Amino acid sequence: MNIVRVGKGLRLLSLAASLGAVAAHAADPADADARKAQAEREARAAISRAEAAKGSEKQDSARRAAEVAARQKAEAAARAKSAHPDETPREITLTLDTPFAADANQLSDNARQALMQLAKLAQSRRLVGPIRIEGHANESGTDEYRLGIAGHRADLVRDFLVAQGVAAAQIETIASPVRSWAPAEACDAETPAVPADAQCDNPGSSVVTVIHMLEFSTP
Repeated sequence: MNIVRVGKGLRLLSLAASLGAVAAHAADPADADARKAQAEREARAAISRAEAAKGSEKQDSARRAAEVAARQKAEAAARAKSAHPDETPREITLTLDTPFAADANQLSDNARQALMQLAKLAQSRRLVGPIRIEGHANESGTDEYRLGIAGHRADLVRDFLVAQGVAAAQIETIASPVRSWAPAEACDAETPAVPADAQCDNPGSSVVTVIHMLEFSTP
């Protein structure tokens, strides 16, 4: 009787052990899923921290770039102010009257010197409009004849300025029929009988060159 009971007890212990092993085996997948979920959460958290750090670095880089740009702008403004302290730009007009002797079709030495100075000014300052060259002719004859001479003289001045480095696109030429000196009416008559007291001597003509530019001046 005792042996039977003992045998039954052994069988019951074996069955309990088997059930425990099955239960432990059944719990293993749940633990694995939990560990996997935990690992995924930790990975996502690490990625979030890395992205946050990267975004912070971008913000720092952008801030430093903005600071450098602001400093460079301030330095450029300081250099400009140092070059022209307490000065502001203003528009000025410069007029040059280039003389041509009577019947002359070439620039004189004095005219060349004056035009060279004008070319330097035109290139060293900002122009606010085209350089206007207006030719005149005081010679006797018809308006058409004088216009031809006046236009030729204006072209001579233009070509000289271009040769000095002034851009041709910045220059406009005009031939004017207006005389800067008016001879006696008899001087233009076709008849050779000119009164002895008539003022027919041609004092020469002019080519007026006008430029508008900006320059710095103390207010």
